[in-house]
Amino acid sequence: VTPDNDVDYGLEDCATELLNLMLEKVPQQMELLDGALASGDVPEVRAHAHKLKGSLLTVSASGLATYAETLQH
Repeated sequence: VTPDNDVDYGLEDCATELLNLMLEKVPQQMELLDGALASGDVPEVRAHAHKLKGSLLTVSASGLATYAETLQH
C-alpha cells in the first residue's frame, strides 16, 4: 500500500518517510526513557529501552540499539 495510492512512491520515498518518522519518535522515546531512569522505575526503563531499541534497529542504527538493549537488561 502506498500513500495516496501513488504508484510512483518508491524506495527512496519510503526511506525518507521512515527517517522522518524516526526523527519525530526517537526524541519522545528518549524523554520517556529519561523520565523512567530519573524515577528509578525499572520496569518502565526496560519497556522504553525495548521500544527505543526496536526503533533504532529499524533504521540500522545498531550501535545505538546496543546501548538501548543494555538499558533494557
